[in-house]
Amino acid sequence: MSAYDSDLDDDEDVDHLMCLLDDPVVDPVDIDTRSKRSTLPSRLVLINFTLNENGDVIYRDSQVLGAHTGIRLPSDMLDCERILLSLFLDYDVPLSISSTVAAPEFVDLNLKRTHNDIQVQNKIGKHQLWIRPSELDDDGIILFKSRLWQLSQGFRTAAGVRWPKFVICATAYRRNDAGIVSGKESCLSPNFEVRSKEQSNKTRAARGESEPIRRRRTPETEARAAKLREVQTKIMDMRSAIESEGRKTSGYKTRLNFIHAIAGTCPESRDILSLF
Repeated sequence: MSAYDSDLDDDEDVDHLMCLLDDPVVDPVDIDTRSKRSTLPSRLVLINFTLNENGDVIYRDSQVLGAHTGIRLPSDMLDCERILLSLFLDYDVPLSISSTVAAPEFVDLNLKRTHNDIQVQNKIGKHQLWIRPSELDDDGIILFKSRLWQLSQGFRTAAGVRWPKFVICATAYRRNDAGIVSGKESCLSPNFEVRSKEQSNKTRAARGESEPIRRRRTPETEARAAKLREVQTKIMDMRSAIESEGRKTSGYKTRLNFIHAIAGTCPESRDILSLF
């Protein structure tokens, strides 16, 4: 390795460690309970989510094909110092081990590195992520790895419902005139579910279509079905025989008409017509 390459590596390490000199945030916004989050505006936009019968949903184990799930931040948040993303169950349940939803993982490795760097001095829960808006594109979109969301069904006991819903809260931290970074504003996403795969019967119900009738198979119903298949086979055989006879009859008529036409033009053969 050359001295030049070594200097580049040192510069990169310095850049990653500069966050240790950042001022820790103070005055955190209290958003841990649903009652305190209920007054916040819903301004986060869900990206690449699907709709089911209950609303927005992520089918975690479906094919991604590059369409990672994510959120879009409001444009007026993109000029702040940093943003704290928090993932909650959207119910009035205390934040505990059983009710804490682990945050998904960023698709962008730079965002993941920044989160790890910032939380060295600013510890947060496993349901939260730090980001720097300056590292985002102008559209303010943040993408997450779809396969790493926790499933809704894992929180049925904590939420008391069959398909618990989650909500994302974004809190902007700005530097005031005294140079102190503090939380200033928060907003929410629409609530959503995380399921494993889309079920065909659920999809039909969501489209308003009726379900096909499914009958239970028993020895009696199987015997009746076998008899029905036997009768259907006989009917098909009879139809084939009828069609075959019909084709023969049509052929005979064609030959007879030909004989009539020939006999009618020949005087010597007119006596033949008397035979028919």
